[in-house]
Amino acid sequence: MLIPYIIGFTDFFCVSAFIPFVYKYFVGFFESASYAGFFMSINGFVSFFLAPIIGEMIDHYGPRRLLMVCGLVCSLAYMTFAASSNLALILIARIILGMFKQNQDISKSIICSRKLSNSEQLNELGIFNSISLCGFCIGPIFGGYVINDDISNIRILFLITSLSQLNTCVLAYFFLPSQKTNSAKSSFNISSITTSITSTMSHLQSTALTDIAIIQLILVLAPSLSRTAFVQEIEAKMEFSSVYVGYLISTSTFASVCGGFALGRLQSYFSLSSISILKIAIVFTGISKISHFFASSISLVFFSALPYAMFSAIVRTTSLALLVSFSGKGNVGKSVGLRASLSAFCRALTPVAAGILTDISVFLPSICSVILYFSSLYFINRLKKNV
Repeated sequence: MLIPYIIGFTDFFCVSAFIPFVYKYFVGFFESASYAGFFMSINGFVSFFLAPIIGEMIDHYGPRRLLMVCGLVCSLAYMTFAASSNLALILIARIILGMFKQNQDISKSIICSRKLSNSEQLNELGIFNSISLCGFCIGPIFGGYVINDDISNIRILFLITSLSQLNTCVLAYFFLPSQKTNSAKSSFNISSITTSITSTMSHLQSTALTDIAIIQLILVLAPSLSRTAFVQEIEAKMEFSSVYVGYLISTSTFASVCGGFALGRLQSYFSLSSISILKIAIVFTGISKISHFFASSISLVFFSALPYAMFSAIVRTTSLALLVSFSGKGNVGKSVGLRASLSAFCRALTPVAAGILTDISVFLPSICSVILYFSSLYFINRLKKNV
């Protein structure tokens, strides 16, 4: 069934087309970057609290119904972005997106619900992620050409994204099979979600697992903080066309894909442990970010951004594998859930933090990102002593 892959590709393509420019767009509505950062964080805060509820609804009502509802509601929200400049309406639209923008997770649930072996399921999820990232590679280039150094053109991208979400609703209605609600399943309730969250946190009792949780938080927060205001940072040093921004993000995404594929070969070739690879990748990530910070030409910006993207992808993959391995086989689901919760928390926190730091200096988010990367080495070394 190709429908989940089509939805994953179009979703990443449309969203990545305007993501590099949306922070700059919202800054234009406010007097400072701090207010714009807080405004952008609303989406992450809402998603942090309500994403588990959407997950429960997928099991209860089926992915087809959820995709139809989420696609239709998100289409109306993006249409509001495209048609209105009223902050109250845009605020409501961002809250709605935080609640219903779950296409990727719902599409993955369709793949996981198939009767596949573990290896086949991992292969299908890998293909899904690769196809989605292809959309992320192309989207920023397309968005850069549409923006064409006029930020008001972002409304065209909002309109295209709205139509894409509506297309998701249509695809789900016509091509996905309906799913009967299983009466044997437990009814939809909030208490089961609360119990799951409580049990997820309760197994972090040992010093080693606490250190891993701190490492996860730092290694999710650092790249998020660096990403949020990187366009403003580049523009503060040189004239940088929106087209170049699109190419930079697309080539960086391709480098991230290469880094993920190269991880297994590097580990087998050098016979290094996961912790050793993680430490080396963190050091190179920090160094490449510093070189990116001092880049004084467009070519240097590209040359420094590519290794940063590749090594940060290795950091992201290895840190998650480290979390799962130390938590034990019985806590794999809880560990992945913890990582997802930390990611949602950082998506909510970083726009506010980046806005406050940008008001002080446009280069401060990147400086803090480098400090966070290197500070994680302390907790990794402490982790090795406790195991």
